Amino acid sequence: MNDIELLLNRLYSQGLRYSVENGKILFSSLNGKLSEEQKRLIDENRDQIKSRLIGSSEKLRSRINPVETTSRYMLSSAQRRLWVLSRFERGSTAYNMLFAHRFEGSVDVASLKRALSAVVARHESLRTRF
Repeated sequence: MNDIELLLNRLYSQGLRYSVENGKILFSSLNGKLSEEQKRLIDENRDQIKSRLIGSSEKLRSRINPVETTSRYMLSSAQRRLWVLSRFERGSTAYNMLFAHRFEGSVDVASLKRALSAVVARHESLRTRF
């Protein structure tokens, strides 16, 4: 782990959160505002932080290659097993995965919508209905 990663981990453990949007790094604090020390560390390391975060987000984004669009796709063994089990218990929600998260403090609703939309746009399975 290099110095910038250590700094980002330290800031994260102090409640600092960051995101990359349109090539800009946005910082926020779970406490409501950044401390003077956090501001100083960010200012002193801004270029390295930006390079690290933007490089990481582009690397992650480029890892997933979409498959060719077809009318049907092969099921994995796990998907086939769940399909077979669903035939025995029609209407069962036993294998549905529910998730809820309670946000504390203020939430940037527009950023949250953009983030969730990006995830849904990237993963076709999240847009699948049957």
